[in-house]
Amino acid sequence: MNIRFEAGGEERIFQKALTLCGGEDNDRSRLLLETVCQQAAAYCGREDIPSAMEGPLAVLLAGELEGGTPGGVRSVKRGDTTITYAEGSDPMAVLKPFVRLRSPAKRRWCA
Repeated sequence: MNIRFEAGGEERIFQKALTLCGGEDNDRSRLLLETVCQQAAAYCGREDIPSAMEGPLAVLLAGELEGGTPGGVRSVKRGDTTITYAEGSDPMAVLKPFVRLRSPAKRRWCA
């Protein structure tokens, strides 16, 4: 997936995230930047990252650079697979204003 950023957007996201978490510019953090942006674009059904989305992405990236989002899962039950999440722990919730509705693909029926 090729994601389009506004001019300098990718670097702004990266620098804001490093400032938030006190992280370092290295291969791991650059890979996490790419991964977080791809996940966010896929979640939102977008191929672009507008400037308004840069702040929330920086927060998500900072969380990943600090070791992920702890406390997201409150309990797991294996029989019939029940997973309970902690209240307010959905990290992607910050992206909800940027979600685009996807239209269903046209189906082609074989005759």
